[in-house]
Amino acid sequence: MNSMLIKKILLILFTLFTLLSIYIGFTSGAFKDGRSQDYQWGPSKILMEHHNPYQQYAEFKEGKIENPFMMSQAPNYPASAYIFLWPYAAMDWNMAKLAWAVSNLIFTILILIGLQRLFPIKKKKILFFIVLLFLGGASWRTVLGNGQHALFVMASFIWALIYSKDKPILSGILLAISWFKYTITFPLTLFFIYKKSYKAIVVSTLVHILLTLFVAYWINQPIMDFFFGPIQTAMTATNIGEIDIFGIVKRFDIPISLAYLSIAIILYFVVNIFTKKGNNKSSDLMLLSFLSLLSLIIFFHLGYDFVLLILPLWFVFYTDRISSNIKYLVLSSVILQWYIASIFNIASKKLSIDTSIANNIFIILQIILIYYIFIYLYKQLSEKTSI
Repeated sequence: MNSMLIKKILLILFTLFTLLSIYIGFTSGAFKDGRSQDYQWGPSKILMEHHNPYQQYAEFKEGKIENPFMMSQAPNYPASAYIFLWPYAAMDWNMAKLAWAVSNLIFTILILIGLQRLFPIKKKKILFFIVLLFLGGASWRTVLGNGQHALFVMASFIWALIYSKDKPILSGILLAISWFKYTITFPLTLFFIYKKSYKAIVVSTLVHILLTLFVAYWINQPIMDFFFGPIQTAMTATNIGEIDIFGIVKRFDIPISLAYLSIAIILYFVVNIFTKKGNNKSSDLMLLSFLSLLSLIIFFHLGYDFVLLILPLWFVFYTDRISSNIKYLVLSSVILQWYIASIFNIASKKLSIDTSIANNIFIILQIILIYYIFIYLYKQLSEKTSI
């Protein structure tokens, strides 16, 4: 079988995966009862109706009231960020689900256009392959089906980058929107510090301060309730992540002191990188790839947030100055997370097969791959001023 035939077969397969992925994302999310379960429509609507979602969640946990939140919509996001969802909260639930699913398609287009604008991939076949790989993957599909927010914040962040030089105020507003899911975008925001785009960060911070003050006035409660509310909720509403340091500690019963030591080492990595200065777009995309992996490593994330792997995937095809081994490792990590793990999860549900051992093997493999790529990127960024 010649290589051209193999490429055609792969193209057909990934095209089918993509079409199927879009179909499943919509039918299992926007058009199905009991889905879009993570979409934060509920807390946003409660806030819009002059109630404190964090207080209601605390009272529910104490057994004082019935659960006011639908499905998995515990309010573990900032109150200031919920205002960004008020246009959707003004709709009824079924219409809001559909609008959010359509919006996620738009966010996806904005992500891809934005990345191509910032870091253009010249070979159209490779660009098409990346798009198919991304849209056909389980992480993207699950964001759509579960009503998650990763695509929303990634699109906002990427366009904040685009406008950071010429329109810092607009960039700051977009950056503020991206902080909705801060576990993804706080590490990425370090890129703005690296590039000395301080005005955007100041604007973003002011936006959230002003919105939090407005929320306190809107609800007529102390402002500190809205600073600590998301943290208190997250402490009880989240479970074990997949590859983050604290998730690994819990999953494999490792002493917590090793987690804190690991965090200290990683902080050293970040500080050391910031003493170096790359001077081209490859260096910038390498740093963004490093920071995307930093997010996956230090914060709680489940499979849907691995849409972040689009950044290292884009990087290895954007530059031709890295070893082919790293390209294959990034591709392996992407295929493992976006495709293979999903196939086993589907098999376990449809065929009632116990795949817990296989899932643990996948997680261990993913930990090895992600952490190895992370260390590789660190070495490149710390040893060279440009690549």
